[in-house]
Amino acid sequence: MARSLTYSEAIGLFGVILDRRCDPVIFRIQFHRDCYLIPYEKDGYIALIAQVSIKGDVADFSSAYVPSVKTQDVVRPTMEEARKVLSENGYDGSLSARLVWKPCEQTQSLVHPVWEFEQADGDLIYVGYNPFDDMIQIYDELTEKTIMG
Repeated sequence: MARSLTYSEAIGLFGVILDRRCDPVIFRIQFHRDCYLIPYEKDGYIALIAQVSIKGDVADFSSAYVPSVKTQDVVRPTMEEARKVLSENGYDGSLSARLVWKPCEQTQSLVHPVWEFEQADGDLIYVGYNPFDDMIQIYDELTEKTIMG
């Protein structure tokens, strides 16, 4: 009978197969959990990303996946790319930022969190990567995903 690997076993296994583990990307997801995307390199590029969610004292090793393109960035857009797009569109590129995710029309996968920027008046603006159009986009809000039917 097959058994699931524990987080430590899985991370150890990936570390043996790949060159090295890199710094994790941490972001807040809607359901009051922190999510870690932990990349592993092979030949200077990210070869695998482990996804771990943490709530309180509980860590949930959710999945591991291989990036669909050859990359050195765990999250797209990078903060620098997001700030550049904001500046090019008339926003203050030095706003405070954090990575966030919730199930919405703009990003339906935890592997595509968005940058949330807080403006001086407290309004939020989001910058994310649209893989279907291969574009970095600015969103005034994250639209809740509705059930089809």
